[in-house]
Amino acid sequence: MNRCLILLLVAVLGAVNSVFVYGLETGGVRIKKRYDPNNDVIKPEQIYSDYFIPVGTRLSGYRISKDTENLYYGLPSYHFYMKDDKFDRVEMTTNFSTYRELSKIRGKKRRELRQVKALSYYGRRDVAKGQYRTYEYGLWIPTSVDNSTKAIISQWHGMPDRTTYRTPKGKVERLSKFRFCKRILRKMYFVEDKGYDLETEEPNGYFVDQGGYPPLTLQIKGGKLYVLARADFNRVTDKTDRVSLSPARSKVLKYSPGETKVVAMPFSKDLSELPKKQWIDLKWEIYWPVATGTTPLSNGRVKLFINNEKVMDWSGYLGNNDEQGTYFKYGIYKPGKTGVEIRLAGFRQYKTEISQDDNHSSSTVIASATTPTSTPTVVMNTSSGGNTITASASTTAIPTSTPVNKVVMNTSSGGNTVTASASASTTSTPVAASGGNGIVRGSGIPLIVFMYWLAQ
Repeated sequence: MNRCLILLLVAVLGAVNSVFVYGLETGGVRIKKRYDPNNDVIKPEQIYSDYFIPVGTRLSGYRISKDTENLYYGLPSYHFYMKDDKFDRVEMTTNFSTYRELSKIRGKKRRELRQVKALSYYGRRDVAKGQYRTYEYGLWIPTSVDNSTKAIISQWHGMPDRTTYRTPKGKVERLSKFRFCKRILRKMYFVEDKGYDLETEEPNGYFVDQGGYPPLTLQIKGGKLYVLARADFNRVTDKTDRVSLSPARSKVLKYSPGETKVVAMPFSKDLSELPKKQWIDLKWEIYWPVATGTTPLSNGRVKLFINNEKVMDWSGYLGNNDEQGTYFKYGIYKPGKTGVEIRLAGFRQYKTEISQDDNHSSSTVIASATTPTSTPTVVMNTSSGGNTITASASTTAIPTSTPVNKVVMNTSSGGNTVTASASASTTSTPVAASGGNGIVRGSGIPLIVFMYWLAQ
């Protein structure tokens, strides 16, 4: 009788797929499929949360799960996990094209788009230069994230003009996608950005615009959550001219050795000052500058709100010297050796009009809302000709437990320091139904084996 009860318990626990695990959050239904935006045409049923398709490796130990129990304002969340740095990414991207969007492009033309890795460009989910956008989503930091954790967890990526190339004489030319296939790809092929002769397979001195650093990233490293803002001035990216910043040098504006790129770190915050095992609301207001004029890409602007508290208001160089716009993705990219896990949920983006003279904005939603409807009330007190802007906000979202850092920056009012403060109540805090230390959902195999042994 006891054996029957134990075996019944084993069956129940196996059915709910539960296991006792310390430190690591698991849960949800694993998303096994991955797509290649430059090769796959996407069906409606393959799109997640109206915006995303999953990309990256799908091997064991590198996963994306859709969780309908740990909800973000009633919406499912996505749990991303990579056990180490052997692979680059598990992400959800907005960069893809559907069958409907490619309905008029078939046969040879579609094959040529695949050749130049531009199939996804017809989805047009990117934001064109010279436009404002607001982006909102939720971030959940598990207890496993510590000072050894390293990863890019959100990024806005450029879309390189893959038919723009530099000749051996240094001349930059751009062809249509179809002419590029006929005139260039019949004579040579490219490995990343470097050209090789089809007959000799030797480098031929041609370089194609293959892409480079993402213009804007949210990253974790060295016990910090921080933002990197970048600009790439070259029409054809020089991938040998590289530049980066560590959180220890957050107040530095740094150029690459060849001065073709520049990077800034307008925001950095200790992970210890951020709540763990609860949802954090992130809101970004971004102006993507144009790449023309005497000072191209120079007037970008990024504002970041954490739980409706403005923690960053930065202006400076932002974006790539491309004709295409910028698209969003989140998840895990470039993890550290110790691996990383993170939860993200509730993404939406919508049009925004932000005056360069103040911090008031008006917005129009361009897609279905997937985040809370409560809106913060923001009052800006700006002293004329002064150097300090103080933002105060009142909201029902969860508050941070520590004061917001002061961030040194260039503001539209000519000042140098922004101090953000907020008051809030916890009445609308999204709370997880599961996850964290203790009993979490995952593989039930070890527990089943143990219970079977006990029954013997």
